[in-house]
Amino acid sequence: MAIQTLVLDPITLTLVLSGVMTLAIVIIYVIAAVLRRGRISVEGDEMYIGGESEEVLRNKVPSVLALYWGILSRAWRRSVKYLRDSIHTGVLNDWYGYMGMWLSLLLIVAIVAILIYVK
Repeated sequence: MAIQTLVLDPITLTLVLSGVMTLAIVIIYVIAAVLRRGRISVEGDEMYIGGESEEVLRNKVPSVLALYWGILSRAWRRSVKYLRDSIHTGVLNDWYGYMGMWLSLLLIVAIVAILIYVK
């Protein structure tokens, strides 16, 4: 059997590879659907409260994260209120702007640190 090299233009190659990937995804989906069909989970029947089991929920001890935010919200009440009202506006562009400012600041700090380290 002779092996031949197939040379395709970029558009045809993209279409062929997309078709192969689509076929692979369909095959994986069908296999997963067939394997999953026999098993039905009953975990969703219980009420979901934070993912903990009922034994953990019987204890009256708050989690470390709840303690942290409870102490922070009481100690820095004005700061937390200001940050909550300015960041959590419900508009996604406000969050992007906030994260963009912080990531830009971190990028500048990283560049300055690299420049200091190199010199």
